[in-house]
Amino acid sequence: TNTTVETNFATKPVVVKAIQSYPGKDFSIHITDKSSQKGIAGASFYNGKYLIGMTNATGDISLSNFPGGLYLVKIEKDGYRNATTLLIVYNNKTQNFAISPK
Repeated sequence: TNTTVETNFATKPVVVKAIQSYPGKDFSIHITDKSSQKGIAGASFYNGKYLIGMTNATGDISLSNFPGGLYLVKIEKDGYRNATTLLIVYNNKTQNFAISPK
């Protein structure tokens, strides 16, 4: 295993714990409005300054062969509060996140 912690979240990827020998996973992220529970289109999903993806019209992002591990990620969307959370990649499933309107 390889463990690193980056302190400058704004400019570098933040990998809390990456599992080198763990195979990449195909999974989805679903981002919703915390109040309405509806998917949010156009939300940006970041690891540090690196854009992982943007949500489609239903609030989904599909990722392929993503390295297993624990990541500190940020979600941004105009009209919503930015959210920082942990992304745990260990199996092929949908991970749900909710963000609050401003």
